[in-house]
Amino acid sequence: MHKGSEADAAVAETNSQHILLKLISDDGIETHMQIKTAVTMSRLKEVYCSHVGVGADRLIFVFKGREINNIHTASQAGMKNEDVIEVYGLQERRWIH
Repeated sequence: MHKGSEADAAVAETNSQHILLKLISDDGIETHMQIKTAVTMSRLKEVYCSHVGVGADRLIFVFKGREINNIHTASQAGMKNEDVIEVYGLQERRWIH
């Protein structure tokens, strides 16, 4: 196999990998979502918000103590299988703890 083809195959494999994430709301409800590592966080948020019936502008998603950037993919954010994302409701633009 040509070296460029090996690199292309590795990128394709990474982009098709799935991971299972656990989203935990501030009231303790757990939601499990399986996503491709190449999916943007904006898409993950969209699907979660649709599932729970809340607008994306009403929630903050936190991974490892930092708010999740919409344009990053799960891979770019360093997410791995069974990682946890905390989901907080907004009240006057502050996290509710």
